[in-house]
Amino acid sequence: MAPQGCESVMALVPVPNEEILWDSQRLMPELRNRILRFLEAHLLPRVQDHIVFEKQLPPCWYGERYALAGSSAFGLLPSFFQSAMFRPQRRCPEIRGLYFTGASTHPGNGVPIVLLAGRFAAEAVVEDYGIPQGVPLSYSDVAPIA
Repeated sequence: MAPQGCESVMALVPVPNEEILWDSQRLMPELRNRILRFLEAHLLPRVQDHIVFEKQLPPCWYGERYALAGSSAFGLLPSFFQSAMFRPQRRCPEIRGLYFTGASTHPGNGVPIVLLAGRFAAEAVVEDYGIPQGVPLSYSDVAPIA
């Protein structure tokens, strides 16, 4: 990504979703300046002097690209009643056979946690319906492709 002899830096700033969020387009310049001031003070002195190319991706970019409700890349708002056990669980209580997984479900967001949520949903399907025929039970049961 970076030109020859240069490096790439990305700063991802978690912000509230756009359903409750301020005007993110208007505040992007201030967020940018705060991040650069922090980087210069603590990690990368004079980083602004070395910027060759810059691209800002506001929350709406993620929302449009990934069809995220309210442009919420991190799932539900991380308030007390939308965290841990208060998040939607793996089984839908109203519809048998409907399972949930993802950043807004229990146990929470972040790639490792979302993968764990996927495992929980898969385990719920197996608990409810048994193991489908021909589905490997673990990585050790999967043969490599020749």
